[in-house]
Amino acid sequence: MTTNKPQITGCHCSDVALGSYDNQITMTPPFELRNCLGEKKLEWKACVDGEDRSVQLVCLDTCLATEIGWLWNNGVKTLECCCGHKKICGYIAVDKKSVKKMEELGYKHLSQEERSANNKQFFYPITI
Repeated sequence: MTTNKPQITGCHCSDVALGSYDNQITMTPPFELRNCLGEKKLEWKACVDGEDRSVQLVCLDTCLATEIGWLWNNGVKTLECCCGHKKICGYIAVDKKSVKKMEELGYKHLSQEERSANNKQFFYPITI
């Protein structure tokens, strides 16, 4: 189910250091997070349908939250992301099984200079 792409909003960071969690929100992803790499994960207990359950959340840069949610809704499993905080190029890293879907959605791979390894799982965000 591909819906309209999210609009370009730009980075909203102001004086946010690289590696900081200052401009982040938490979201509940629609997939299991055990194999995810870089996202900061939180877990909390909730009552769902009368049962106590553990709910996993990920912290995301606010600037990318809408785009990441859109990707999840389109079947992409993300591993990590960063808006770049107006200091470096932002990126979205996805599971190997989601690379083809990202390409189909029109995403461009990060250039070799902007990633530390020859890894085709890293893409430029479209909203920042």
